[in-house]
Amino acid sequence: MGRFTPPSLARAISKYVQRVQRIAHFKLPGIRRFLSQYFPVFMGAIFAAVFSLVFAVPLVVDSYFPHLPLEDNLKYSFFGGLALTWAVLPTIATRKAR
Repeated sequence: MGRFTPPSLARAISKYVQRVQRIAHFKLPGIRRFLSQYFPVFMGAIFAAVFSLVFAVPLVVDSYFPHLPLEDNLKYSFFGGLALTWAVLPTIATRKAR
């Protein structure tokens, strides 16, 4: 510290440096332990998203096109779900870990 630094600022900087040193020695858990703990959560989130899309796409198609025949409704619902899958999965797969 320089001679112009007030004592309270010097103490604050010292505490900050100690805190950063403690964080620097923190060890991350192994990948097996991490996945054993959080894999069910990831799968639950994926299944919840698929479950909601299964009900949302036909509901949207039926709401916006009420006079559409049933076979066309099914076809557009299927292709709408397929398009959403193709749009969402590449963005998830190419996302980099931070």
